[in-house]
Amino acid sequence: WATSLRAHNGMYYAFFTCLDRGKSYLYYTDDIERSFWEHIEFDMPYHDASLLFDENDCYLIYNCGDVRIARFSPDMHALTEDAPLFSTAKEGMALRCEGCRALKKDGYYYLFFIDIPAGGIRRELCYRSREIYGPYEMRVIANSMCAEHNRGVAQGMPVDPPEGDWYM
Repeated sequence: WATSLRAHNGMYYAFFTCLDRGKSYLYYTDDIERSFWEHIEFDMPYHDASLLFDENDCYLIYNCGDVRIARFSPDMHALTEDAPLFSTAKEGMALRCEGCRALKKDGYYYLFFIDIPAGGIRRELCYRSREIYGPYEMRVIANSMCAEHNRGVAQGMPVDPPEGDWYM
């Protein structure tokens, strides 16, 4: 579900969860076109997780509604310091925040999610903070134009080309 693909210090990482198996996986390689990647298995389903590299530290931000953050050990084989980050509204929601996508840019941490208000349509939300553990401010950045339930904007994040413009 919702694979997080990142490049950091000459390595490529793909993190995803298999809910059917109740596990999560981190695949990594120094050659993204190579057919075999090394992998690490985690005995917990980290729902819709996103990798976030911050200098030499790597974090995993995950969960639906009750958003959590964990730090990887330096060798990336274990998650430590798992803690609540923030909770989103429960009342009036058909789907609380899910599908985190995280990045750091110009001194800010950005967390992107989707949600669905009861009787509403999907929205893309952005949470922003100068500190990784918050506090975070939130803004709705996209509302679906689709009138059908559970259709429209989906989990995603901006693409940031070298020119500095952001695209969704």
